[in-house]
Amino acid sequence: MTAQHPSLLDTDQEILELLNEESRQTPSMLLKSVASTDSKQYVQNRLKHLRDNDLVQRADRGIYELTTLGERAAGNLDMYREDRGGFWRLLQG
Repeated sequence: MTAQHPSLLDTDQEILELLNEESRQTPSMLLKSVASTDSKQYVQNRLKHLRDNDLVQRADRGIYELTTLGERAAGNLDMYREDRGGFWRLLQG
């Protein structure tokens, strides 16, 4: 049986890249740079998804940063786009 890994939507990938470039951002700060949506609520929902999958964490009230796993994910998004299974194996290895 193949393990199911969470999908990273375009917005998720953008958020990971933005937090990798500049850590500790609020949803409002991220919204200014995310091209795939203009909804703050959607950015907040995607942050929850990333938090639930241990890719981001709350550094403080309303401030998000990458976890160690999130840093590895952000640095390997090209691999995610080409080989999702390999991407998740790399992160867990």
